[in-house]
Amino acid sequence: MYQTFGEEKIDLLRLAAAFEGTQELVLGYTPADRRQLCVREHKEEDCTLFVLGEDLQRMEQEKIMFPLLSHA
Repeated sequence: MYQTFGEEKIDLLRLAAAFEGTQELVLGYTPADRRQLCVREHKEEDCTLFVLGEDLQRMEQEKIMFPLLSHA
C-alpha cells in the first residue's frame, strides 16, 4: 500500500483484515500509529537522501521513511 488518504485515521490492521487471505501488508510510508506493526528496513537502488544532524538521528531512532509516492 503506497498511501492512504482521508479525513479520519484509518485502522490499517482492520483495513488489511477486510481483504480475505491477506497475510502481509507492506506500507510505502510511515503510518501515524505503528503499534502492532513490524518494521523492516527498506532497500532501494539509486536512491540518495541527504539528511544531517538531529533530523537524521530522529529518522533512524523512530524508523521513519519518506513515502514512496514522494520519490522523484
